[in-house]
Amino acid sequence: MCGISVIVNTRNAPVPNQLISSMNARIAHRGPDNEGIYHGCNFALGHRRLSIVDTSHLAHQPFQFGEYIIIFNGEIYNHYELRQELHKKGYSFSTRSDTEVILAAYDLWGNKCVSYFEGMWSFVIYDIKKNVLLGSRDRFGQKPFHYGQFGNYFIVASEIKQFMEVPGFKTVLNEEVAFNYLNYEALSYSDETFFEGVRSLSAGHNLEYDLHKHSYTISKWYSFPQARAKKIDLHEAGEEFRRLFEVSVSTRLNGDVRIGSCLSGGLDSSSIVCMADKLLDDHKELHKDLLTLSICWNDESIDERPFIDLVSTYTGITNRKIFPGIDELGRQDVLGKIIYHQDQPIPSASHYAEFKVYEAARANALPVMLDGQGADEYLGGYGIFNWYNLQNLFNENRFLSMGQEWIALRRTSNFSDNEMLRNFLFIKYKQRKPRLASFLNAEWAKQHFGENPYILPEGNKMSMRNLSYHQLFVSSLPHQLHSADRNSMCHAVEARLPFLDHRLVEFSYSLPDEFKISKGLSKVILRQALGSMLPRAIRKRQLKLGFPAPERQWMHSNADWVGEELDASEEVAGKFIDYPKLRESFNSFRANKQQDHSLFFRVISLAKWLKIFNIAILQLAVACL
Repeated sequence: MCGISVIVNTRNAPVPNQLISSMNARIAHRGPDNEGIYHGCNFALGHRRLSIVDTSHLAHQPFQFGEYIIIFNGEIYNHYELRQELHKKGYSFSTRSDTEVILAAYDLWGNKCVSYFEGMWSFVIYDIKKNVLLGSRDRFGQKPFHYGQFGNYFIVASEIKQFMEVPGFKTVLNEEVAFNYLNYEALSYSDETFFEGVRSLSAGHNLEYDLHKHSYTISKWYSFPQARAKKIDLHEAGEEFRRLFEVSVSTRLNGDVRIGSCLSGGLDSSSIVCMADKLLDDHKELHKDLLTLSICWNDESIDERPFIDLVSTYTGITNRKIFPGIDELGRQDVLGKIIYHQDQPIPSASHYAEFKVYEAARANALPVMLDGQGADEYLGGYGIFNWYNLQNLFNENRFLSMGQEWIALRRTSNFSDNEMLRNFLFIKYKQRKPRLASFLNAEWAKQHFGENPYILPEGNKMSMRNLSYHQLFVSSLPHQLHSADRNSMCHAVEARLPFLDHRLVEFSYSLPDEFKISKGLSKVILRQALGSMLPRAIRKRQLKLGFPAPERQWMHSNADWVGEELDASEEVAGKFIDYPKLRESFNSFRANKQQDHSLFFRVISLAKWLKIFNIAILQLAVACL
């Protein structure tokens, strides 16, 4: 896991070494083990390396193989199998690295090589003969790839802060992105970023830059399959799910460094740990010293220690618990540090919990961590899937099944019938209509009102499958992947996500809805597939917490600090916020009345981001005229 830097001078002058070096320096945290630079006649490639596979100097980057030079961030999990296939076709290798395999595959298959890779990546290949740069991003966008043209330079970078080192780049706010963040908590939902002119290469896309013409094209190389599975029963589907999941976890246990795993006590992380335990017993050549790390709180509503201890005892894998001091968010400005590394505001204190678990990973000498992102989006793990499931059954006139699911959901959620009906009608009629947060400046918001990135197609296209696709590629997973990458890499830790093996995702997505949600339970297929491997209490868990943090309690106990931050935010964010309404809402919150405290967090977070990246007030004023 690493960081990449690219600068192209569109006037065909050499790129000064200081420029590419300063871009690399901005992301030294991503690659503390080595730095490399390659200069072409009108461009430069930079790399920071975190050594995971073949840690020798032979695998340092930029790496040359024949007429190709690469800078690569990520892991190709099937590089062992590809190496064998390429060897049979006459290729020889000087390293054990997956980096070298990428270039051999490119030599053989050209741009289509990416379809042979299973893994996560952002890379740039300089094809000397063609005089082009080929950039690529993995199927789900697990690794970042930002690009843009500013002044005389075309830039590619792992993190947007690298752009700040290049002449001609100015930190100008993308106000539509800011609006969607403030109003809908939307983040990373498109190729646009908070910085005007900086874009993210979409997941499953390639970018090819012609160094002679100074033009580029973007092409989609991965199309997510929409076909339904052939007729299959739950038992057969469970067997295939288990096989695919076992392969995924097994490949992610490979490497030349120690590996750990996050353990929340929830279904997803417990499944990973239990599968890893089985594989470690079956394959002695894999790592034997797996360590799990858990974030814990002295708040019973979000305390998962009983489940964490249950999994630890069941597997015999050592667990270490971390008890973060959430007050450091404000007192030590850890919030500012997180926002700096994220390159964008954050919507909640859950990012702090994620930040702390990766901090603990580095402190425990674990440069690789397994984590559970991805399963909720295609296995119906979020609560909203229950309401879409009821809508589907209603629209298909399956009223008996709908009634059974209604009763089961009411039981598992403890909702009354009135609450159930309100939620059902909300999803049916209001979820697809734009809403305006009361604290936004109405005049400014008029320019953007109605642009809701979370809206799904209406009518019979409002389905669990559409919702799942939307969450995988628009509304949920992209932001989680952005967050996990930045929170892990700021501590020089590589996060590997077993639930995002594309074969597992594609198979699970193709299954019937009832294999995801049934009788009030989500992730039915996961429970079916791994039932014999999990402790019964984990297999039957219904509550989902994710990376929780006692945000509301923290805001109440630090209300003076929160109030001061909200007041201070007016200096930079005043064009967006109706501050009299915001203060009225905050005073009500301080009086222990039920208020949406997340809006206060978003305003503070945006204001900090504006200050950290020096977004001038003048630019905001001009943007809002």
